[in-house]
Amino acid sequence: GEVISADSVQVYEHLNVGSAKLSREEMQSIRHHMLDLKSPITDDFDVAEFYQLANQCMDDIHERGKVPIVCGGTGMYLKWLTDGKPDVPKSTKESSLRAEKVVKEIRDRYNKNA
Repeated sequence: GEVISADSVQVYEHLNVGSAKLSREEMQSIRHHMLDLKSPITDDFDVAEFYQLANQCMDDIHERGKVPIVCGGTGMYLKWLTDGKPDVPKSTKESSLRAEKVVKEIRDRYNKNA
């Protein structure tokens, strides 16, 4: 088999210590995917991109007659991978502003009662 990391931090290069990322030596005997793909300084990465790339990795691994082994840690990434991408509408500027307003109202109400 081959390992697909489902960790939201290990996807970033140079973030080795805080993410418990294996060393190159530790990964020599088995191929690993979804590691060191992005720069933590210039690149964003989200669950939608993980879903797309992880599925491409799984297809590629299957085509070579191997078994994908998904490991690691971000629950939402694993949920999308096992249950599929949710069928929800895309966010719009207006929906984001409405959500921010609701959060602010709740925060303001909570702070008044504290």
